[in-house]
Amino acid sequence: MPSTVGTADSHYAVSFGHQRKGFHAVGRFWVFYCPADNLYYKTSLDGINWTDAINLGAVADGFEFSIWFDGIYVHYVRTHVSNTYYRRGTPQSDGSISWSAVEQTVHTGSLTNQYRFPCVSVDSGGYAWLGARYYDGKRYYAYVLKNANNNGTWSTQFSYQLSKTYDSTWKVQPVPLNALRVYVTYCRNNALPLGVLYSAGWGNEENDLADYNVNYGYAFSAVNEGDNVHFMYLRYGTYQLRYNKRTYGVGWGVNDVLVQNNMEDSSCPALCIDLSNNLYCIWTLIATDHVYYKKCVKGVWDTTPTDWVDESVDDIQAGWSHNAFYKSYDDYTGLLYVTKLASPYNVRFAFLYPVVPQHYELERSLTSIERINPEVLIKRNARVIGSRDSQVKWVSPSPLKPVSPETGKVMVSTMMQQRVKIKPMWSLMIHRNGDLIYHKKRIRDLFVWRGQSIFAYLLSQGVVGTATSTWYVVASENANAPDMGDDSGNPDANEFSPLIGTPVAVTYEFEPTVKPSGWGQTYALITIKGTVTSNGSKTLRKIGIRDNVAIPNRHIVCEDSVVPFSVILNDMIEISYMVRLG
Repeated sequence: MPSTVGTADSHYAVSFGHQRKGFHAVGRFWVFYCPADNLYYKTSLDGINWTDAINLGAVADGFEFSIWFDGIYVHYVRTHVSNTYYRRGTPQSDGSISWSAVEQTVHTGSLTNQYRFPCVSVDSGGYAWLGARYYDGKRYYAYVLKNANNNGTWSTQFSYQLSKTYDSTWKVQPVPLNALRVYVTYCRNNALPLGVLYSAGWGNEENDLADYNVNYGYAFSAVNEGDNVHFMYLRYGTYQLRYNKRTYGVGWGVNDVLVQNNMEDSSCPALCIDLSNNLYCIWTLIATDHVYYKKCVKGVWDTTPTDWVDESVDDIQAGWSHNAFYKSYDDYTGLLYVTKLASPYNVRFAFLYPVVPQHYELERSLTSIERINPEVLIKRNARVIGSRDSQVKWVSPSPLKPVSPETGKVMVSTMMQQRVKIKPMWSLMIHRNGDLIYHKKRIRDLFVWRGQSIFAYLLSQGVVGTATSTWYVVASENANAPDMGDDSGNPDANEFSPLIGTPVAVTYEFEPTVKPSGWGQTYALITIKGTVTSNGSKTLRKIGIRDNVAIPNRHIVCEDSVVPFSVILNDMIEISYMVRLG
């Protein structure tokens, strides 16, 4: 059910779609808007009842500020009387913000030296980027600035001119990727959208984001999925919402995709990505006074839009007067928008939450590389919520045979050969609110540490079965290929940077097992495990174990890349490394 956040003097109170104005964190919705010449924020526990407004500083209108939430900190940039300001803080559960520093001056300008229409984002290293239109007293250009600091203060590392073309309608959105990379999109009225990749230096300008000109400079929106970029824009003249995807290392799709016909001149898409990497394109129509969205699952867009909100009583004045969350924080997809045809306008809020019918299925997977490890996964709406591993171990000289249609059992050779094998593997389980939402395990190469196998080291030290602070499990967003030979002496700041949560001391378990079925069923399992608590909305890409020797003599014990998975605040990331004997 939509709610009214407050009133505003302008229907630009939350414009434009590429400038973000809200998020969800620490149990609250946080929204930022301009009611009248100032930037305010409010919070809500339920999306309906809102706190009193907190003033953050003067702005001329809603398009003169932008916010970004990186999972820990909220960042804002505002422009006022030719000057540009930045601030960073930590949202608190009581609705306050604990600021990292006083408000910083990014740029002290004049009537002939100023940035406007700011759009802020933050890269994987915590460094803020600012896209804006710059005026030098004669002409207008598209620019992007990067902060050299990631501690809440500001020092401009560089100010980069994106295009030599001058136009007063430029709008710029920096889109953060992995490993400090950023893709910057920039648009102007009735022209092809443009983009450029920054990866420790600037790439070439790209003009193949779209097949057609964008209607207005603000009529676009972009989000990232890892290193890939999703882009939506309103086509000039025919008023269509169209979509394209940039795949890292490959480039943009050869042709963009028609998502929605029969839009309006003022239409502006607001793009959001959820925890399962599904896309939501949200828009409003003046003709119907309704809010709509389409969802994209695995690259396929809905055929028919969802009619989300009916505002025919209050009316919607302009298609640019709405703003969506950049992504689904804590699984909430939020939208701010403005209703009424004259001041005072209403600033309204609505949100989506994935409450869907519960569909259960069982999935039995079999692998066979000198062993069979049947695993039963229980899925709810395609998410794993439970599993059972039979732990059956055997070795066959012949390949895995098909499943018998009569018995449903795997048909195997009666010729069996017993061999003792060391079978290392890792297991990753993620729990949210007590439910298992992700489970993955993989066989890996033999664990070797300081010249000997890990299990031999543990046995020789007599630590098996007892808790110890010798080693720590680590969870990380780092997207680089694993390098266990990292000799930096501080892997948390290198191979595992940026960290997710805080590394946790491991425990060891030793589990000898004799199956009642007889010979060939005796084995032992050494498990090294720990659970890291996520400290925000992150993308898990790497796990590992490192020792706890004092820096700069700290080393990696083992390290593995995992399929990227989005975690949120307080998700429990259970990491287990297992050495199986037999």
